[in-house]
Amino acid sequence: MLTVVAWLGFLWLQPDADDDPMMQEAVPAEAGGAGDARDTGAYPPDGGMVADSTAAEGDVPEFDIYGLTSYQDLLDQLGIDRDWAAWALNHGIVMLLEPELWQVYIAMDEAELQALADAGDVLAEFAVTQKLMIERPMEAYDRIRLLVLEGSVEAMDMMQHQLRVMEQGLNRPAQSYGWSEETTAGMQRFIDESGVDLRTERMAWLLLTESYMGQPRGSTMILDPTLGDGGQVMPIEYRAACERAQQLRESLLEVWDETGINEPAIEAPPIGFVALEQQPDLLDACPASELPLADLSGCRQIRLRFESTVWDDYVCPQP
Repeated sequence: MLTVVAWLGFLWLQPDADDDPMMQEAVPAEAGGAGDARDTGAYPPDGGMVADSTAAEGDVPEFDIYGLTSYQDLLDQLGIDRDWAAWALNHGIVMLLEPELWQVYIAMDEAELQALADAGDVLAEFAVTQKLMIERPMEAYDRIRLLVLEGSVEAMDMMQHQLRVMEQGLNRPAQSYGWSEETTAGMQRFIDESGVDLRTERMAWLLLTESYMGQPRGSTMILDPTLGDGGQVMPIEYRAACERAQQLRESLLEVWDETGINEPAIEAPPIGFVALEQQPDLLDACPASELPLADLSGCRQIRLRFESTVWDDYVCPQP
């Protein structure tokens, strides 16, 4: 059962928090995973989607998601006439589409997953790739790149996180992930030969993910403690990241055109997992005329509550 819908949306691609020191401070103690045992098996008597009656008029409405079983249930309860599965599939999204199954897959060992992946199971390919993100970072990078070329927006977000792992591991060797000298040397060789700046590249993939996920510009970047409010990002960095994001998109469009893959639509999502506020500095540095931005004018901000934890989310009617 899916008990923490919005938190899953935030953590959809992160390696286990215990394995990633960068995630240990990001996961609230109250938050559970998609396989959480707090399954009631049914909606509460009120249907499970009741706005907080104490909210003042004009405040963002808050809804209790205890007992919620799917993202589509959330849309139905809120009266949003959108097909979550259709939107997800059109964006190459498989993990968020099958959150319970994802938990089963991620619990398998690498050999089991690879056998499923070899048989064409895309979810297994994502799972085995995630398992390699810290242990074998360059192999994970190559796998993620192939998933991106197949049109997956989830893989774009996985790419920005992989770049974060690489950047943090190289910058803080005393707090690394137990990489061997060979692994570190291979990663540094890749950086030197490709000329990639890991921080700019990571920001570029974040911007590209936001475009295709229909998220406000900078909304996910601000959640990253190594960027966002705590990262002291300068406007010149935003501009460089936007220019790189444009280059990445142009390259992807060429590949997709050659391989017959449709570009993911840039449209407001049925459910967004962040606050709707745009980041003004990023809007100036990276306008929609240069990097597409979904029309979010018809969307409305909501908050979802599970027990004592509350998340900012938004829902959008049919564009």
